[in-house]
Amino acid sequence: MPATGHSKKSSQLRSRAGKKTPIPKDLPEKARPKSRPSSRLPRWAGVYLLAGLTLAGYVNTFHASWHMDDEMNITKNYYIHIRSLRPASLVQAMVQDRNQNRPFSNLTLALNYYFNQERTFGYHLVNLVLHFLTSLIVFFSLRRLFRRAELLEARIEAAALFSAMVWTVLPVHTQSVSYIVQRQTILASGLTIACLWAYLAAREADSRPGRWGLYLLCGLCLLLAVGSKETALITPVLILAVEFYFYQNFSFAFLRRRWLAMAAGVLLLGSLLVVYLRPEIRAQVITGYQRRPFTLEQRLLTEPRILFQYLEKIVWPLPSELSLEHDPAVSTSLFHPWTTLPAILLGAFLLGLLVRSGRRNRLLSFALVWYLGNLFLESSFLPLDLMFEHRVYLASLAVVAPLVAGAVFYLPRVRWTMLVLSVVIALLLLLTIARNRVWQTEISLWRDCISKAPSKARAHLHLGIAYTEAGRFDQALAEMQTALRLDPTYSAVYFGLGKLYLKQGQLDLSLANFNKTLSLDPDSFQANFQRGNIYFYQKEYERAIQDYSRAIGFDPNSEVLFNQRGMAYDHLGQYSPALSDYSAAIRLNPDYVEAYNNRGNVYDILGQVGQALTDYNSALRLNPNNAATYYNRGLLYQKQGKPDLADQDFQRARELNPAMVPSQ
Repeated sequence: MPATGHSKKSSQLRSRAGKKTPIPKDLPEKARPKSRPSSRLPRWAGVYLLAGLTLAGYVNTFHASWHMDDEMNITKNYYIHIRSLRPASLVQAMVQDRNQNRPFSNLTLALNYYFNQERTFGYHLVNLVLHFLTSLIVFFSLRRLFRRAELLEARIEAAALFSAMVWTVLPVHTQSVSYIVQRQTILASGLTIACLWAYLAAREADSRPGRWGLYLLCGLCLLLAVGSKETALITPVLILAVEFYFYQNFSFAFLRRRWLAMAAGVLLLGSLLVVYLRPEIRAQVITGYQRRPFTLEQRLLTEPRILFQYLEKIVWPLPSELSLEHDPAVSTSLFHPWTTLPAILLGAFLLGLLVRSGRRNRLLSFALVWYLGNLFLESSFLPLDLMFEHRVYLASLAVVAPLVAGAVFYLPRVRWTMLVLSVVIALLLLLTIARNRVWQTEISLWRDCISKAPSKARAHLHLGIAYTEAGRFDQALAEMQTALRLDPTYSAVYFGLGKLYLKQGQLDLSLANFNKTLSLDPDSFQANFQRGNIYFYQKEYERAIQDYSRAIGFDPNSEVLFNQRGMAYDHLGQYSPALSDYSAAIRLNPDYVEAYNNRGNVYDILGQVGQALTDYNSALRLNPNNAATYYNRGLLYQKQGKPDLADQDFQRARELNPAMVPSQ
């Protein structure tokens, strides 16, 4: 937040703003005192400027492709592949397998899928709109915060707006906005800022009903923020910091006076923590370091250096310095690398400064709290990657607002300051547009990553996967072999090789690589699933069932696994377990068209015509363009002696897929 303190100069500015000199009406025009240059902007100018900057910066991403985690969260996440807006479908999309904590983000992605399926334009459009709305709330919140800090009223509007504009076009935010799955970050951040705005508005509301309405809005924004991403759990601490810095004059006495409200807040936060740290989530945290090339101790030693590297990305945001993949050296001791101890000591010095100078420079002190608070969860004990740029989306305000607002409030020539800031915004906008070109395709993104982190096996793996999807198999093989040279025990590379050979029809080589994947990572349900698919293609249905069953053991909430195992039982003529698996798939996903079609086929074989017809009708209600189901229902009508209905279905199947039914 803004870096301005209570200096003598700021006191003078406030007194000038608060005490206006009366101008006698009978004085001649030349005798009247000259007014200060105005920095006020026309009404709605801020909204239009922020909207224009957001659109200009990100319009070239509308058709950018999916990337990395988009697959498991969107394109291969069957929970969000809803085909209706029924409450049951929406709830299922939100809670999914109950092994993650982001229901509100999941809901927005599910709605995107309902309207756009796998066309990326709609997803990018929503991300852009959310980024714009967040920048707007940043503007409104900074305006309130600057007023509460009693800064020069005539410059508050400009300081808040220019801070928001610079923040909007920071190139480091491209990872949050252009990377579709990072909508989770935008939502959590935007709702956190909305929570802050509602709290500030409530504290200054005149009427009791209005004040409590704003407090309720604050609580709702908090719940939605936490439901978007776990990082928002820090929001109550940030709100408490606002109260402490701007309303209580650095006194904790209010905690005793408002013990009931504090108790309610602690109870709410405790309840959220109980939900979010349930046993299955705690198990993920505990076992997470087993899959990382560093320990908890090494991560804690490394992160102080990362915090300073984030600052560099914010203040010197050249595209050449930005990347989806970073490869920072792991701190194995206080002295290796040598920057470890200096980073820790400098961090300790800043914390001491925060405590000692808080009263004199409360906005600077609050900015440091904001920066560390927003990065705390992802930069401390959790077993996450060491560094990702999207983590500074909200924390970067602690750098931008002090620099920009400090210039507006304290430099004497406000119009020249605004002109210089406008040039800075234009340059940042051009850098953002340039950086977004990298996000256009998987190949361009991972080539960029390799140019900046050539020793990162994951970057070579994902470039290999991108080449595989593009049919450039020789280049894909070369990249994956490079990844193996860098990390011979990286199980995901063997899995990627398995899929590469599967696409080439080399089932033996594919099978060998899936076997290697499972030898390194026996819990990989994807490797079990893919190996089961190979056995299925080879008509080794019993072995396929074994692999599908193991995969179900790791992911008992995957309707796809139950459907595949049901098909294997179906081919073996074991219709009872096939029916059971198809029914389980439908129970997990009531909109699963293929499972309805497959179960209908089994009912047809068993002579249960009514149930077969019901399933075929359900499949076609969910997907009226399913040629296979029309064909199967046509066969059923044919058996029932209903040739007209059968011919209608065969005709529709031919229209959808000419190869489905021979011309009559």
